Amino acid sequence: MDLVLGRSAFPGPAIEAGAAGATFAGEATFDGCVAVTHWPRADVERLLPAELELAANVSPRPDVHPLVCAFGNQTQGSWIWGGFTLPVGLEYFELLIGLPFVKHRRGHLLHTYIPRMYAGNPASVWDGNVRYGLSKQLAEMRWWGSTFVLTTEQGTPLFHAVVETANEGAASAATAPAVCTVAEVFSLPVLGRKETGELVGSYFAWDLDAALIDTAEACLTIDAPLGAGLEPRVFHGTRAGTIVVREMNWKLSWPMRCRF
Repeated sequence: MDLVLGRSAFPGPAIEAGAAGATFAGEATFDGCVAVTHWPRADVERLLPAELELAANVSPRPDVHPLVCAFGNQTQGSWIWGGFTLPVGLEYFELLIGLPFVKHRRGHLLHTYIPRMYAGNPASVWDGNVRYGLSKQLAEMRWWGSTFVLTTEQGTPLFHAVVETANEGAASAATAPAVCTVAEVFSLPVLGRKETGELVGSYFAWDLDAALIDTAEACLTIDAPLGAGLEPRVFHGTRAGTIVVREMNWKLSWPMRCRF
């Protein structure tokens, strides 16, 4: 589906990081793929906890909703403390599944909800779950040429994606619809949910302006159930909705009280 639904399709208000007074706890350099895809709205709704709902879609395609997959390698991990960046040398693979344009049933502010993440580092999994509620699981990940593969620690296939870059160069990629949509999605406050049911807010800061970007196409496959609503299926990120990034700075804020 050659479709990219962004903020104009979901015109509700949101509180961005600066207005929220967010301060950042850590950063890394990300090399990987970000694919904006679209699932039937009813399928995406199954990924939400009971207290959240999808925002109204005012586009000509109200029957679908965006789902974002980001996967690749995090390097040069650092803590940010008291305004100082403290390199700690963390390096691991990560996969994120995000649902943008989500709101609390009793609220009106837009968020991006994270129903599932995977990481190859136990400390990242622990911190992501205990403090941020990001539903992280430990897994093995690697690139095999242009194919990204996610398996259990025992080698059972969970997810894979075949990515083909367009080689159009940074000038063309900078104006691609996918770049604008990715920037919109991750300027929204991120919502995680702890096992207790508590919703936790945070912010991702993705510096796309300084990254090396190319447009791409991706075929994504869930090979085994990843959680409720994430059963095996094949879906696609088209050139209008997929980018490959290199040397992108990714910051994570301290967890914050949610505002709805």
